Amino acid sequence: MVRSAFVTASVTRDERGSMGKRKHGEYEEKVNGLHTNVRLFEKGISHFLGDARIQLSKHLLRTLCTDMVNICLAALAEEHLVLSVDPHNLSPENRAEILLRLPGPVKSVMVGLHNCLNKQSTSDFFDALDVACKPEVCQFLLKKVDKKKERQLVFTHRQTLMDQLRGEKEPAMALHVTVVILFIRQTHALIHCPGRCVPALIDFLEAKLSPADFRLLSDYQTAVMKLFSRKNDEDNEKASEGKSDIDFL
Repeated sequence: MVRSAFVTASVTRDERGSMGKRKHGEYEEKVNGLHTNVRLFEKGISHFLGDARIQLSKHLLRTLCTDMVNICLAALAEEHLVLSVDPHNLSPENRAEILLRLPGPVKSVMVGLHNCLNKQSTSDFFDALDVACKPEVCQFLLKKVDKKKERQLVFTHRQTLMDQLRGEKEPAMALHVTVVILFIRQTHALIHCPGRCVPALIDFLEAKLSPADFRLLSDYQTAVMKLFSRKNDEDNEKASEGKSDIDFL
């Protein structure tokens, strides 16, 4: 339901001011964390051209960039509309309602930022985000990441993926994580990759890996695809048997 993410604040003005400053700081920190990650993932996308770049960029916009927009709208809803909003529970309908109720100049900026989520690259989004973070709108200070911290973030992300891979039981996900780890090792850049873009990453890695290593990766991809195809055939067979049973009855 459209209203499910909204709770009207029922506190005094002083309480609201104190809570608002603390909440605003939390929102600013979350936006900065997401902004840093998106910038790092954008460097990974720069290694691709054509449809692969478009699909990776659109995935970034639909996920982490949308999370940033939700946080901005939650902060503005609390400031201008006296609504407590859960940014993790904002549907497109919720976003549209908040945008509709914001004051004119703020609304114009945020509509522009929101519309960037439907584009094919992140460049316009970052320009719009810079405007949205200005003092007259969200009042967020976007921080730059230095090279040393950037290298640490890349290393930490790779180690997290390595830990995930060690415990991964699902073959398709194991392939996905393996490909991302190999990409990071070869480019020293992060990538935010949906499952449908894994083949594009494998194609990219062909020129980076030794023939023997790439053959191992390619053979594993083939095995995963066969397993997936066999599972689909079994599911279709079960569905067909179920339909036969229904017809019989």
